[in-house]
Amino acid sequence: VEDKSQETFPRDSLIVHAIIENKILIKEAYTVDEDDDILDKKFLKDSFIVLPLLGNNQKPFGAICISERIDNTYFKENNLRLLQTISSQFIKGYENIKLNADMIAKKAMQKEIEITRNIQNNILPSKIPSGSNFQLGVKSVPAKDVSGDFYDFYKYEDGQFSFLIADVSGKSLPAAIFMAMSSSVMRTLSRNHEMNPAELLKAANSLIYEDSQSGMFVTLFFIHYDPSIMEIEFASAGHNDQIWIKADDTYEFIKGTGAPLGVIPTGKYVGGKIHPKSGDMVVLYTDGAIEEKDKDNNEFGLERFVEEIIK
Repeated sequence: VEDKSQETFPRDSLIVHAIIENKILIKEAYTVDEDDDILDKKFLKDSFIVLPLLGNNQKPFGAICISERIDNTYFKENNLRLLQTISSQFIKGYENIKLNADMIAKKAMQKEIEITRNIQNNILPSKIPSGSNFQLGVKSVPAKDVSGDFYDFYKYEDGQFSFLIADVSGKSLPAAIFMAMSSSVMRTLSRNHEMNPAELLKAANSLIYEDSQSGMFVTLFFIHYDPSIMEIEFASAGHNDQIWIKADDTYEFIKGTGAPLGVIPTGKYVGGKIHPKSGDMVVLYTDGAIEEKDKDNNEFGLERFVEEIIK
């Protein structure tokens, strides 16, 4: 059984004990000993008062110490009452400084969120391309103030298309900058379809790895679609398995293998091909769509996600 009869303090000091225990100390005489804590040696001599200072949360944040009366008499209760009156001004000043610091920090955070949101909004495409034999829908809702997800699509001159969905690790401003860089790399490489999706992800990984800092990475699923033969070729960089819902409401998961972009210098990516038919649906999503939790801490889940789409 753990003995909690005595507190463990960071140092054996009367002043520290008084602050932590929120205990007023008033002594008529005190003799400094060689083994005393350096704080006590400096501030507690002869008669003294130690008055803990309480913030608005009723927790002590410091103390006022007075000692060594000039007239060599003792501190008494009336001295303590005067000190308590004076201390109220110290407490107000401390709370004002703390409030001002909190406001500055909040404004800085809001500014960072605003910049991050603007970066993300500028990354996402503003227009949806028209398909020759398909319809395209997009929905992006940040779970919090900002999102770590991005998507892109492109229509080639020969009528073929590319689509991608990605999830960047982190939600901060550095993550948004990393997202912009990753998006730029993918757009540059995917604006022609000389490489298949697996080759494209390998090339993108090499470039993104060079600029990846502090362990940042991006999971990504890339699709190339040829409407003339109804063929989808795909590859995945550590991203969720995507969903192919067929016209008869059965479905399959579209799976690829390969590490997230930016984790290792040389990645190996293996994808595949599918041939959807009229009435089929291909769903690209990020983990936020299935990992959202209800009040009982239950995840929405992939199976329920698919069921809701089929409905």
